[in-house]
Amino acid sequence: MDESFCMVPFNRSNLTAIPVQDPAILAWSYLTGALCMIGIVTNLTVLSVVCASPQLRKGAGIFIEHLLFCHLALCLIAFPMIISRVYETTITATTNIPSCSSCRYQHILHVLLNNLVNWSDGMLAVNRLVAIYYPSKFRTFNRRPVHYVCIVFCWLCTLAYSFPPLFGHLAQYKMSPLGTCGFTNGTRTFVVIMYLDTFSPIVLAVWAGWVIIRRGRTRNQVATMRRCIQRDLPLYGRPSLPSINTNSFNERQKRTSKMLVTSFAFTLACQLPQYVTMLTNHSSRHPRMAVWFWCLAVVQFAATPIIFVVMNHDYQRLTMDLLKRLRGGSGSMARPVTPTKTAAPNKF
Repeated sequence: MDESFCMVPFNRSNLTAIPVQDPAILAWSYLTGALCMIGIVTNLTVLSVVCASPQLRKGAGIFIEHLLFCHLALCLIAFPMIISRVYETTITATTNIPSCSSCRYQHILHVLLNNLVNWSDGMLAVNRLVAIYYPSKFRTFNRRPVHYVCIVFCWLCTLAYSFPPLFGHLAQYKMSPLGTCGFTNGTRTFVVIMYLDTFSPIVLAVWAGWVIIRRGRTRNQVATMRRCIQRDLPLYGRPSLPSINTNSFNERQKRTSKMLVTSFAFTLACQLPQYVTMLTNHSSRHPRMAVWFWCLAVVQFAATPIIFVVMNHDYQRLTMDLLKRLRGGSGSMARPVTPTKTAAPNKF
């Protein structure tokens, strides 16, 4: 075993200091494992719905697909490896000394996918910001080649700080006595890159959420003012007020915006604690606290598809169609949806 990848060298004396079958770690393992199973089901279901629906793949739907794919990979691969590594370190370590070098190859997958989740939200936020601030340019931006460029940009930003530590550059991946992995010996360049990559998509999501909420309130205030004026003025001689153009912000777009704002808020609540502990180096010094914050992130991965289904009628209808098809009933998911004048295609 290469001890250069261990935060604390493992030996028989310090391994016995770790409580065997620690109730808190066992509870974390079972709870995180159960949440991973739920996340596999929810993400696989909604991802199947999006992939099978041309309507949902339009516009920025590729960012939704990318987000759900990263959720699925985290629940199916990354977190089961973390659970297995922590179990091996804390439960069977008295008979088998764990290999710290496995952190190099396992933790990079966790870091990569977790940050790609945040960047997917960040790209959805950029899509909304362009639609609000530059509506005349939105058609140009909301094209598939531009979306592919955005996804490549997300991968490059994440690889810029997660890949070099694999070879000992800028920082190192090391294993704690609990079996968790983290960055150590990071240079100033690495810290700057990590801060930018970590908080840039979060800032974009918060900005987009605030803009969407403010715009919704402004429209509600205008609508309320119009109703008051129409009510208070006498019928005779009542001036004709200009009508509000609702085509650019119809009911479907409102539902999509509310869905994204809720998703952004939920991501912020689940991701911010683990990033604060990581950037303040508390995750390395207190690994037991870090694993519970990771569990909170798994809650986000499992619940985000549920938010999409609950808050968006299109997702609800197509998900029910899929479930009917799986039960042997007749579904309409494969039938293309013809846009009407009152319901424009959902292009986010």
